[in-house]
Amino acid sequence: MPDSLPDLDGLRLFLKIVEAGSVAAAADAIRMPRTTARRKLKELEAQFGAGLLHKTADGVVPTPSGEALAERSVELLARAAALVDQVRADAESLTGPLRVCLPTGMPMAFVAQHLAVFAQQHPELEFRLRVSEDPPSALPLDADFAISFGEAPALGPTIISAALRPTIMLLATQAYLDAKGTPETVADLTGHRLMVWERDGTPLRLRDEEGGEVDSRPWARSNDVHLLRELARKDEGIAVVPDAGFFVEEDRLLVPVLQHVAQGEIPIWFMIPQATMRSLRVQAILALARDLVVTPEQRD
Repeated sequence: MPDSLPDLDGLRLFLKIVEAGSVAAAADAIRMPRTTARRKLKELEAQFGAGLLHKTADGVVPTPSGEALAERSVELLARAAALVDQVRADAESLTGPLRVCLPTGMPMAFVAQHLAVFAQQHPELEFRLRVSEDPPSALPLDADFAISFGEAPALGPTIISAALRPTIMLLATQAYLDAKGTPETVADLTGHRLMVWERDGTPLRLRDEEGGEVDSRPWARSNDVHLLRELARKDEGIAVVPDAGFFVEEDRLLVPVLQHVAQGEIPIWFMIPQATMRSLRVQAILALARDLVVTPEQRD
């Protein structure tokens, strides 16, 4: 057992090394001199009395001791951050950095509009926003709050709540439908260009009137909902996308297709590390997110 508590910066560095697979790459990512990074790594290994990394032809990988340290360090660093937030909460208003990770495909015009109002209400906050295909992976070290599409992630000590279940919609412009014809059945879609939303490389599956899957080959597929909607607005075809009712002015150009054929829902999830749940900053952004996407019937 070490005689003193480990250096938290050293633990953050170690996690970055494990993530990057290289001491040099990790040091560069956090703007730390490489010599300092190597020294901190040696100090950690000396403190724990065990080798933490094993060299390979491609870089470094954690040893069994390193894997155990990495697993426990994530929660330790989250709790340390929560402790700082809790101590500051009694003496400070909403100040400091707020790290938010959004999924690819969020309506950025909608987000920017409401974030600007939020910033006016809390002018001392510093916003650190990132967009990711895998928002849960940013928690807890790189984000205080994340939003994700699809199935509920399994994140251990993280609070997860279902915020909204957007309906899968088929959308096109009236100009496109006038030129190419309006589908009356799912089978009619075979004569149209389809732009289909995908998640983890798997596109949405269309279903017929009886609920069976339809073998459709998209003309375009993307994990960015609003890229597909923009293609539809340009009269390129029919977009098959989740629709949560986040209206922007350009959406007036799109009309629904085959509304009578249910295509299912895609859940949206809010995720907060349990260790930082009491942070005033996290509570503020959670309240904003709930106001934006949670219906009155869903609120307590």
